[in-house]
Amino acid sequence: MARKPTGSSTASQEPTPHLDDKSADEPEARARPSASDPDNVPETLCDGGFNIWVHNDHATITFTHRRPRADLLLGEGRIVEEFVVRARIVMSLRGLAQFRTTIDQTLQAVAHRSTTRQ
Repeated sequence: MARKPTGSSTASQEPTPHLDDKSADEPEARARPSASDPDNVPETLCDGGFNIWVHNDHATITFTHRRPRADLLLGEGRIVEEFVVRARIVMSLRGLAQFRTTIDQTLQAVAHRSTTRQ
């Protein structure tokens, strides 16, 4: 079954799976709801550490970004870096497993693409 990309930008042009994708042979196969972004959620740079906390049947992924402390930078002209929490995403463990699968498939596609260009 052909699959559409699930994110606004992907590292490759390869389609990625979606939680609601079902084989046409499966009895619970259904149309995937359309996606919308009515609040125009911004993309947030999170190029620092991250953590995954599992609680009951959910997981919280916390993303950070390293940047200078504003008080010291603006007040004293000193650069002292800190990691600042930029985003938290809570999802079911099923969603976390699908997220892992999507990341794995994306990285494999990127690796394949880079080896075919050489």
